[in-house]
This record gives sequence, structure tokens and C-alpha cells, in this order.
Amino acid sequence: MDSKSGSDPVERRYDRRIRGVCLISAAAGRRMHLHAGCWVTAAGDDPPRVAVSIPREFEGAALALESGVLAVSVLARDQAALVDALFSGRHSLGDLGRTAFLLTRRGCAVPERALGYLELELAHHREFEDALLVVGDVRGGALLREVEPSLTVNEIQAAGRVRRAVLPRSGFEDAGDSLRRAPVEHPAHGVLGRVLGRRSFGPMLLTAGRGDDLVRVETRIIQCSHAPPRMLVALPHDSPALARIRSGRGFALSLVGADQRPWLMERMRGERADTDAWPRSRGGFALLPGAIAHFAVEVEGELGGGDPSVVVYGHVTQWDWVRPDAPPMASWPGSF
Repeated sequence: MDSKSGSDPVERRYDRRIRGVCLISAAAGRRMHLHAGCWVTAAGDDPPRVAVSIPREFEGAALALESGVLAVSVLARDQAALVDALFSGRHSLGDLGRTAFLLTRRGCAVPERALGYLELELAHHREFEDALLVVGDVRGGALLREVEPSLTVNEIQAAGRVRRAVLPRSGFEDAGDSLRRAPVEHPAHGVLGRVLGRRSFGPMLLTAGRGDDLVRVETRIIQCSHAPPRMLVALPHDSPALARIRSGRGFALSLVGADQRPWLMERMRGERADTDAWPRSRGGFALLPGAIAHFAVEVEGELGGGDPSVVVYGHVTQWDWVRPDAPPMASWPGSF
């Protein structure tokens, strides 16, 4: 959450998506910063990568650029009190309880009772007007707990926890000298799936091309800025969907309802669907009938164009409610 969330009409629709809460940790020298966020997604498998978007009004964005390091922890449902504390203005380790945190090899603080954490080394970044988008290679991490379910943004919003949040714009002085060391698992490839696989994260339907539509169920999609509203999708460099997006300079996203799961499981066998009768965005992209909401995106650029995985981002040109009160789909087989 940041100061521009409430005025963004795209986020109000995107907020219906199921998203697990993460703690984003940055450190440089003796400065640290922590904030609860959900603009996090896996962005590649070989090398294992994560994309994170950080509000630039938070000192954590500057610290991440200075040190080139970031940590992402997936919070458990029984850690709602930690989010409450952050939203009440308790932003330092001293305020939150130093004994409740561990220190990663590169100096980031992570909660001991998180489901797991990933430590990232920045590979690419892009500075937007209000957000810093980074793509980081996984250099360490561990699954810390397997029993508890993931805490979701949706649960926090339903409980009214965000209404009077005190935003953590500034970091704090703390090098974490006395913190116990966080465990590290190897290899990094397995850690990415083990940690992010514990996070609740709902799918979206991606449509690329106009007329001869390519349709995919994807989870590696996030909103990544407010001003203007932007979305990104992470895809393999040889993906047919990426080729379509590049040729058409855009794509559409549909937020899938829970009751559409059986339909998708039966019909989405690959990357084709009978879209002749589907509604279209103003740009000509097919939109899933009966979805919760639709978004059309005009591509602005890429991160990692020469790498095995590519992050494509663009500004949202159209956003529509379809069934705003329908429950969202919570997961998709084999994704994280």
C-alpha cells in the first residue's frame, strides 16, 4: 500500500485478485527499510528470478538501488499482527521486536516465522514516475514453515486494516548485527518454487493477438505502478505469447472468477480457445466472458530482452468491471 493506491481506478479492480502478502526488505550500509507489499511475482526459472515493484516514496527503493540487494518474505496467515504493527507506524526492528527477525547473507532482515524468504540480486530495473520496478536473480532463500496458509491482501482489506495505515516512507538505522543468520537452501532453482509456491496468488487470463487470438492462463502478472497504472507479464523468451505481444504491442487481461475454474480446466488445453463470440477491448483483444474485470495494456518496454525470461510492461488503457461481486479464483495447477 502507498499514498496513490486510493486514487487508482485500476488498482480498485485489480484488488479483487487473490494475492499473498509479502514483506519487502532492503538494506544498504546501516540503513534498513521494511514494507508489506504484493507487487511481487516469479519472473523466470533459469536463472530463477523475481520481479518486485516498490513505491519510490519508500526509502527501500533507494536502498535497493544502492546495494543491489532485496529480500522478499511470504507471510503466513498467523502473521496478521505483524502487518497491523507495520500499518500502525512500527517500522523498525526495534519497534517490531528484533528477536522476531533473521538476517540474510547480504544484510536484509526477514521474519523468522515467515513461510519463506528469497534474497535477490538486482539484474534489471526501471524507474517509473511513482515506482521502481526491479528484476532480481535469486541468490539465497529458504522455506521456513510449511503448515500455515498464506496471509492474503484480501483478508487484510476485509478486516479494515489498511484504512488508517501509517506509510513507511523512511527507513531506520540498524545493521542487524545481533540478528541470527537466516538459513539458506540450495539450489536456488528449487528455492524459488518452494517459497513462492506457498503464496496464495490468483490467475489471470492473458490474450495476445487480434483476430487469431492466443490465450493463456497466467499467474506471473502484477500491477507495477499507479501513475499511470501499469501491468507487467513475465514470459519465456521463446514463448508464442511473447511473440504475439511484441508484434501487436499490447495484450489484454481478464480477472478470473472462482466459478470459471471448471470451464478453464476443460477448455484451456494449450494456448487456443474459441474466442469468436467473446467481447473485445477497444484495441481488439479478446476478453473472457463473465470475468470479474478486464484490463487492456499498451506495451511500453521490456526488461531482460536478451535473457531466457522477459518482463514486458505497459500502461493500462482500458479497465472495466464485469462481475465485481463475484469471488475470484484462488489458484491454478502447477503455477507460482
